[in-house]
Amino acid sequence: MSLTQQDIDNWNQYAQANPIPTFGPIIAGPCVDTLLLGVILCEVVYYRLRMERADRWYMKLLVTYLFFLSVGHSVLQVQSLAFSFEVLAANFGDYTYLLLSPEWVLRFYIVEMLVVVPIELFYTSRAYHLWGKSPIVLYTLVILIIASTALGIAVQIERPASLLQASSTKLFFAWASSLIAMDWVISVLLIVRLLRSRGGFMHADRIITRLVMLSAEAQIIPSLATLAFILKNIIAPDNTYSYAFLWIPKLWIVACLIVINSRHSLRKNIEAERERRQNTFDLGLSNDIPVTLSVTDPSQSQVQTRFTGLSTKAVSSSETQSPAPPSAVLWANIRPIPEFDVDPEYGRSTHHAQSTVAEELPIETPRGEEGEGMSFEDMLGRRRPSLIPRQPDEWDLAGRRRPSLLSRPVPVEESDLSLKDMLGT
Repeated sequence: MSLTQQDIDNWNQYAQANPIPTFGPIIAGPCVDTLLLGVILCEVVYYRLRMERADRWYMKLLVTYLFFLSVGHSVLQVQSLAFSFEVLAANFGDYTYLLLSPEWVLRFYIVEMLVVVPIELFYTSRAYHLWGKSPIVLYTLVILIIASTALGIAVQIERPASLLQASSTKLFFAWASSLIAMDWVISVLLIVRLLRSRGGFMHADRIITRLVMLSAEAQIIPSLATLAFILKNIIAPDNTYSYAFLWIPKLWIVACLIVINSRHSLRKNIEAERERRQNTFDLGLSNDIPVTLSVTDPSQSQVQTRFTGLSTKAVSSSETQSPAPPSAVLWANIRPIPEFDVDPEYGRSTHHAQSTVAEELPIETPRGEEGEGMSFEDMLGRRRPSLIPRQPDEWDLAGRRRPSLLSRPVPVEESDLSLKDMLGT
């Protein structure tokens, strides 16, 4: 495809009437590309420091490939910037020279495919595993990738004389539309599957919501930039604004590296959530719930702990110098643990049966120098009032007399509360 004299005359008239829109995009494109290269360098350094050692080999290969490809793309952008300065200096006033794009600019579609195909294969792998290795999902996405690659090669085979001409052909619109369709199909598959994996657990759903937002941002933003490129060529095909979109391959790389590096923060959130579940009560109430202890035999050091609705456990107490009291109240940690695991790479959520775990405080009573016992409140560094009334002259396990909260004596068997009563529901 070659330029006709009519094309050259029309272009000269437009460039003379609009000098700023003509030269501005040629300079702005490499500037934005350099900015995105800095973002890519930061993402790669973060990956090397935080994730590379424990990551899979093919993920390391993908990050290395994208890094060297982005550097090579920026080197070619420098050629475009030098071309623009040559137009302004050596060929000042000759706007026809702007139509003769550098050779690498005409290879824009090849560069785009070298970036997009590996990234889309990465997203396809995520969608394939997220949907339970569905062959329908795999075949659909692979067909879209092959079609997009074939259209990009067809645009290059057409051999346009300039980027302005190449961006106005039917093959170009078909190729760009295939990229957008592929992005949106993968995004919808990921988002729908993630939303369907919610199980009602607040913290798991919060992580899933973050994965949904990450999937949408990582793929929809590059597709929106491609859509803007298409709309520009439909509305105004005869100007140099096409040069301002030469940084789109960098945008794909930035979005992909953000997705890869986000797995580190997601994994930290999941580990922090697992630790939180081991230390707090998941229903938002206090994690200290009173339970009743009864001594089976005052002469022995075995104390039987009775939990209504839970398993019975036996704990040992140290030897005491004073007689053991008939009953006492001990604060214990009782927490329901919703077991769930979220895979940071694929976003899979697996829910297990809900279990309840009771942790008993140690029933050891350190003695002072004068034989003075230490209460459990002193051992824990905090004082909490008992919610279960005791008899008037009840003794705690440390041998201290504690005043009764109620004047009416309460038998031991009446002080056993169910878990529902403990929670006040």
